[in-house]
Amino acid sequence: MEGNNGIWSKKLSKREVSLLNKNVVIFAFFLFLAFIFWYLNSLGKEIKSEFKYTVNFINSPKGRVLSGDFQSKLTLELKGQGYSLLRQKISGTRTPLVVDLSKVIFKRIPDSKSISYYILSAGLISNFKKQMGNGLEVLSVKPDTIFMMFNVMEKVSDRQLK
Repeated sequence: MEGNNGIWSKKLSKREVSLLNKNVVIFAFFLFLAFIFWYLNSLGKEIKSEFKYTVNFINSPKGRVLSGDFQSKLTLELKGQGYSLLRQKISGTRTPLVVDLSKVIFKRIPDSKSISYYILSAGLISNFKKQMGNGLEVLSVKPDTIFMMFNVMEKVSDRQLK
């Protein structure tokens, strides 16, 4: 008789283990489902996030060409609905932001021998807001100063081409 009790206890423990495994799977499923509902709910709220953007500079001053090392990537802190920010994050190929240098106020770096200028990024926020579209607000731009150098564009004569 003792032998039969040992077999029943083994079978019972296997049942308990399989029941425990089923309960863990069910619990994990509903935990995951709760996480998804929580995440969707949080996307409906207004949040802040940072994004890196490439910047294209156009319309350099007449007779000058942009040269040297300058900041071609900026980090923008954006505020908006979670869905808008998620859409922005998912779209891996973000269109570069465009800065029209003819509409920007340059400040010359004092005591520099080269033709070096800087632009305060805060002055570009309104331009970036227009390019972002609806639903997103630009809060700040990093770095706060963009340094750039211009070289004089040389005219090429017909003799030099031959």
